[in-house]
Amino acid sequence: MTSLQRAATELHTLAERFIALSEAGLQACVESNDGALATALDARDLVSARFATVAGHVSALRRVMPRGQRADADAILAPVERVVRHAATLNGALLQRAADLRGDIGRQLDLLRRDAEAGKAYHARPAEARHALGLDETR
Repeated sequence: MTSLQRAATELHTLAERFIALSEAGLQACVESNDGALATALDARDLVSARFATVAGHVSALRRVMPRGQRADADAILAPVERVVRHAATLNGALLQRAADLRGDIGRQLDLLRRDAEAGKAYHARPAEARHALGLDETR
């Protein structure tokens, strides 16, 4: 097995691992499991770093190849490219889910702020004025 084939095999394995971790991250979002999400994202970071290193090695190998062998290299790398496209799709889905969750959290924080402001304004009134509003203060 050539260096390029070994690198392609490793890239393929890393991309599949990235996919599995992305799927775990998406599932953690669905389950609102912060711990599982953090674990999946941390592991993805490690996989991404190794992938970048190996991809750099592959790029260097391709640069020094004679032009006639580049078609063979492209054939070896084609399966990796397909898996990487799928990984990129899942990464986009995870990023979108994270953005949606951040938006939901922001809306919930806005509601809490408004409730807190309303409570402050209510309690800033004299007791007689609060009683006149007819609100149940025992809850």
